[in-house]
Amino acid sequence: MNSTSAEAPFKLRSLGNAGAPTEMASDLRSLLNLPEPAQHHFWEALGPSLPEPIPASVESRLTQFCERFGAPESVLARAVKASRHLCRGAAMYALEKSAFTSDIFTLLGEADGAAVSSILMVGFDAAVSLLRGEMRNKTISELRDRASSVDYQVSKITASRHAEALDIRVLSITFHKASGESVHIVLSPDQVAELSRACALASR
Repeated sequence: MNSTSAEAPFKLRSLGNAGAPTEMASDLRSLLNLPEPAQHHFWEALGPSLPEPIPASVESRLTQFCERFGAPESVLARAVKASRHLCRGAAMYALEKSAFTSDIFTLLGEADGAAVSSILMVGFDAAVSLLRGEMRNKTISELRDRASSVDYQVSKITASRHAEALDIRVLSITFHKASGESVHIVLSPDQVAELSRACALASR
């Protein structure tokens, strides 16, 4: 066995049990090289950087952050990069806090892992909620034949060629597709009840 061969990279649940990039541990550890005030306010830099794609306004916000807290831009950039990678992965794989913290300890060891975890846990729940919403919206937007908007109208039928003194409520729905096409359907009371049951299942 070649003693000079590179060690296998750490496998992280935040990366779908894939190996961590070689620079991730050092990038994440750079968070501890920021001035203490910058560490306490780190989520002011990380939070706006989480969406994909990263908003164009983030660059100027990070520059202002560095000026405000005396943080080197290169150090902040590395810390944000690694933290963003892990947070987005945690959201993608729906990780619990314990699993996310375990990944940090795997990368950094006991002492540095505890210090970095205490910083990242401050905004973890809010970040995952935000990112899961983004990921759900992107998933829905890619669905084939997805409705871009829905119109509906409830009508009452009192008579027809078949009978008078009727009291039938029907639901008219128009689905507008992103392609510009519209689909109009009318549902009977029984079909409305069936649709209601389907909607209840879908909203669980």
